[in-house]
Amino acid sequence: MLFDKKTQVSVGKQYNVSATTVNKWVKQYREEGESGLEVRFSRPHTSPRATPPKVVESIITMRKEGNLTGDRSYRSCIEYASKNSQSPSHSGETL
Repeated sequence: MLFDKKTQVSVGKQYNVSATTVNKWVKQYREEGESGLEVRFSRPHTSPRATPPKVVESIITMRKEGNLTGDRSYRSCIEYASKNSQSPSHSGETL
C-alpha cells in the first residue's frame, strides 16, 4: 500500500471491503490527496422520473383525508397516478 507495504487485499480484509474498493481509494488519494477520501454519495443529482410534485401532493392529501383505506382506494390512487404520467408501481412507493 502507500506507506507500510500492505497489499490491497489485506487492507480490504481488514476493513471488510473488496480489493477493488481499496484500489479506488488509493487512486483517489493519489489524485486528490486527503480530500479524495471524503465520503461521496452515489445518488444522482437529478431524478427525471421522479413523481411530479402535484401527484405527490394529491396522494398525501388523499392519505390525510382518509381516502386511502382498503384495496379499492389504493386502486383509485394508482389509476389517478397513471393518468398523470406516473407508473402504477411508483404510486405504491409514494404511498
